Amino acid sequence: MGRVIKIDWNSTKELGDIFKIDAEDLMTILDDTESIVESIRDCWHGKDTENFIINSKTLLDEIKKEPGYLIDWYEFFTKATYRYSDNVETGLNKVRSVNAVFADEYEREKHNMGA
Repeated sequence: MGRVIKIDWNSTKELGDIFKIDAEDLMTILDDTESIVESIRDCWHGKDTENFIINSKTLLDEIKKEPGYLIDWYEFFTKATYRYSDNVETGLNKVRSVNAVFADEYEREKHNMGA
C-alpha cells in the first residue's frame, strides 16, 4: 500500500514568511548593534578602543551573513508552495478536460442509443 503525504501548504507559506520576518528583524538588530559599537568612541577613550571596535565590526559582519540563510529558507518555502499550487491547478485542469470529453462522449452515445 502506498504512503500518503499530507502537507498544509498554507502553513508552509506562513513558515516561509516567518523566516523572512526573522531575517528582517535580525538585520535591524545587527544594524542597531553596529551603531552602538560605533558610538563607543564617544565614551571610551583608551588604547584598546579601536581594537574593540574593529573586532566587534568583524564579528558583526560575520553574523550579518546569517539573515541570508533565513532568506534562502523563505525563498525555498515560498517557491515550494507556489510550485505545488501551480501543479495542483494544472492537474485539476487536466482532470476537468478529461471529464468534459467523457461527458460529451457519454451524451453522444446516449443520444445515438435513443435515436
